[in-house]
Amino acid sequence: MAAYPGSVWRGDEVNDPTLVTRSGIHVVIEKLPVHLMIVSPPFNYHSTEYWDVRISDNGEFIHENPNTVGDQGNTNVSHGCINLSPSSA
Repeated sequence: MAAYPGSVWRGDEVNDPTLVTRSGIHVVIEKLPVHLMIVSPPFNYHSTEYWDVRISDNGEFIHENPNTVGDQGNTNVSHGCINLSPSSA
């Protein structure tokens, strides 16, 4: 089994349960080559993400995020998703 550096769990660090990446077993619900992420207040952003794998009904995805490559494996900056590099996604 391969391990991939990622960025997760920002919610734990800022004490915001709406930003937590849940641990444990996840089930792949859906795979999408491209998906428009629409995030509600207080963040209010629209972001096109690639290689998306939905792992929960509450908005958690594993997806490519080239903007966090420098953070992946060492700093948690995600809003609840698991961010991977383009080569890992």
